[in-house]
Amino acid sequence: ADLDNYAESDIVIIGAGSAGLTCAYELSKIAPDVSVAIIEQNVSPGGGAWLGGQLFSAMVIRKPADKLVQELGVPFENEGDYIVVKHAALMTSTLLSKVLAAPNVKLFNATAAEDLIIKEDASVRGGKYVGGVVTNWTLVTLHHDTQSCMDPNVIEAQVVVSSCGHDGPMGAHSVKRLSKLGMVPDVPGMAALDMNKVRGGGGPGGASAG
Repeated sequence: ADLDNYAESDIVIIGAGSAGLTCAYELSKIAPDVSVAIIEQNVSPGGGAWLGGQLFSAMVIRKPADKLVQELGVPFENEGDYIVVKHAALMTSTLLSKVLAAPNVKLFNATAAEDLIIKEDASVRGGKYVGGVVTNWTLVTLHHDTQSCMDPNVIEAQVVVSSCGHDGPMGAHSVKRLSKLGMVPDVPGMAALDMNKVRGGGGPGGASAG
C-alpha cells in the first residue's frame, strides 16, 4: 500500500543521513500537505550521523545549525562558533523520530535508488527534466548478476533531492548521466579537497553536521 500511495510523490529524497532527514523534517513543517518519500539503501537510516567525526561519540555542529538542535530539544554545550552534542546518536535519533512521525513523510529503507526517471518536455529548459527515481530492494541491487528477474519500481516526483553522502554512488552516477544528456554543465572531475571552502575552516576534529 505504501508503494502505491507514494508511487507519485511531490518530493523524493535519496539518502536518509543527516542532510536527508533534516530536509524531510523542514519539509514536514513548511509544507505539511506535500508528500515526501525518502529512499535509503541501508536497513538502518541515519547514515554516518550515529557517530561524530573520527568515530568519536560527540557531534560537533556549526552555528547557525544550533537553531535546529534547540528546536528539537536536544541538550548541547555552547562552544562559541559551534556547539557539541554529547552523543551523535542522541541528535540523530531525535531527528529521525520527528521525521518518522510526520504524516506526510514515508521512509523506504533497505531500498536503493538505481536510476533517474528522465522525461521530455519542450516547454522546459533543455527539453528534459528529472521526473522521479527508479528503485529496487537493496539486496536485489547488490545481486543483479544472480537476480536478473527482479523488476524495479518507480517513484515519480516533481522534485528529487540527492543527499547520498560520502558512500552514495547514486549521486555521482546521476550527475554524470545528467551531464551526458546535456542537462547540467560538464563535470569537472576529481580535485583536491579545500576544507576551508567545504566546511568553513574545518571544525574541531574536522567534523561538522547540519
